[in-house]
Amino acid sequence: MHVSVIRVRAAMAVSLVAGVLVVPAASGAAPDRTAPSCSVALDGAANTVTVWHQLGFLAEEELGVLIAEFEAARPGVTVEAVDVGADGGLLQALRSDRPAPDVLLVNAESIVNITDSGRVTPAAACIAQDPSFDQTDLLPAVVEALSVDDTLWGLPMLMSTPVLYFDQAQFRAAGLDPTDPPDDVDELIGQLRTLVGSGQVTMGMVTASAEWFALAWAADLGLELADDAGHVANGGREVDLLQQPLLDRLEGISIMGAERLIDDIGNQAFEDLLKLTDPVNPAGMVPHTSGTMGVVYDLLDDGRFEDSELGVWPFPLTERGTVLGGPVSYMFAQDPGQQGLAWAFMSHLASPAAQARAATLGYVGARRSSLDDPALQAAWQERPGLRVPTEVVAAIDPTLPGSVGTVVGPDYRLEWRLGWALREIIDGSSPRDALARAEIDINLTIDAYLEARARAGTP
Repeated sequence: MHVSVIRVRAAMAVSLVAGVLVVPAASGAAPDRTAPSCSVALDGAANTVTVWHQLGFLAEEELGVLIAEFEAARPGVTVEAVDVGADGGLLQALRSDRPAPDVLLVNAESIVNITDSGRVTPAAACIAQDPSFDQTDLLPAVVEALSVDDTLWGLPMLMSTPVLYFDQAQFRAAGLDPTDPPDDVDELIGQLRTLVGSGQVTMGMVTASAEWFALAWAADLGLELADDAGHVANGGREVDLLQQPLLDRLEGISIMGAERLIDDIGNQAFEDLLKLTDPVNPAGMVPHTSGTMGVVYDLLDDGRFEDSELGVWPFPLTERGTVLGGPVSYMFAQDPGQQGLAWAFMSHLASPAAQARAATLGYVGARRSSLDDPALQAAWQERPGLRVPTEVVAAIDPTLPGSVGTVVGPDYRLEWRLGWALREIIDGSSPRDALARAEIDINLTIDAYLEARARAGTP
C-alpha cells in the first residue's frame, strides 16, 4: 500500500525502536477495532479543526486549496494545519498524554500503525451515522487499501499509484509503439534493449523506488507476502518473500541489471524523472508516483522540453494488482461536537469534487461519481496519461488475494529493506539470495514491533 506515490519516507521514521515506528496504544490499552460510535452532527459550538500532516510540498499545496474551500463554505470556521513531518509530532499526537489533532493526514501505508494506536475512530463508524456519505461510491480497491479487519478506517485525500513515464518521441524514433505496453518481462527487456540499441537513450530504465518491483509485482501475481494476521497486526510474525512466481519474475531484473538496462538511484525526489530529458545520459523509462504527473505535464508544456512528448503506462506488468499510497485522513477527535466538524472536513477532502480535481493532477479519482466531472474529462482528453492511475485502480478486483499490496506494522522498514534487496539484484545477487536476506531482516523488525506493542499493553 504504501505508500508512496511520493512516499514521505523520512516522515514515517519519526520514532524508531530497532528500526520500528512505534505507536503506543492509548493508556496502554489494546487497540479497539470494534467500530466505536462517531458523531457527525454539527452543533455549532466547534469552530476550529486541527489537522496534523506529513505531506510533501505538492500535496501540501492541494491541502491549502481544500482548506480555503472548506473555510469559505463555513464562515467562522478555521482549519489549523500543522506540519509534523520530522519533529516527532506524529508520535506526540498518538501518545495518550499529549494533545492530539482532530484529523491526522498520513500516508496510506501507515494504516496498521495508526489503527494500533487505539486513538482512531474508524471512518466506517462515521459513515454509518452520515446518510449523505455513500461508501459504495469509493473505488473498491481504495476501500480495501484503507481497511483493517474489514473496517474502513480512513478516507482518501490524494491516493496515488506507481506508473511508468517515458518519451513517446524516443519510442517512435527507436521503432517502438508508444501505445503498446509490454505484456511480460521478456517484452519489457526487449523494449529496453531496443531503446538503448537505437541510440535514443543511454540508460534503459532509472528508478528511485526499486521496492515497487517486489510489492507491485507480488500484488499482480496474487501473492500475499504476509498472511491476513500479518496484514492487520503481524500476528503471523513473518513475511514470506521466497515465493516462486515472484522469484521467477524478478529474474527479469537480474537480466536487466546484468545488461545495464536498469539503474537505481535511491530516493532522489525528481532526479529520476529528470533523466527522461537529460541531454547527455537520457533514460528510456522511469517508474515514479502518479502524484507528480500534473507537474511533469506542466514542465513539458512550458516549452523547455519542446522535443519531448510524455507517455504514461501503468507500472510494468500490473494488470491484476498494484500498490496504493498517498495521504489519507483519520479521525482523532474524541469530543462528539468536535467529531462533527472533523468529519465534515474529512468528507470534504474525499468529496467527488475534490477527488475529480485530484485526478486532474495525476492522483487516483477515488470516487466513482468524480469520474464524470466535466473538468476532469477535459483534462484527461488534453493529457491522456492522467487517466492511467484511476483506470488502473478502478480495474482492480480487491477480492483477489494480495491485489492492493502487502502492509505490515513496520511498513517503512518493509519498503526500505525491499528496496535494498532489489538494488542487490540489480547489482548481481540472485533474487532468492537477496530476498532471503531481506526476509530475515524484516521478520526481526516485525518481532521488535510486536515486542514494543506488548510493552505498550497491546497484545
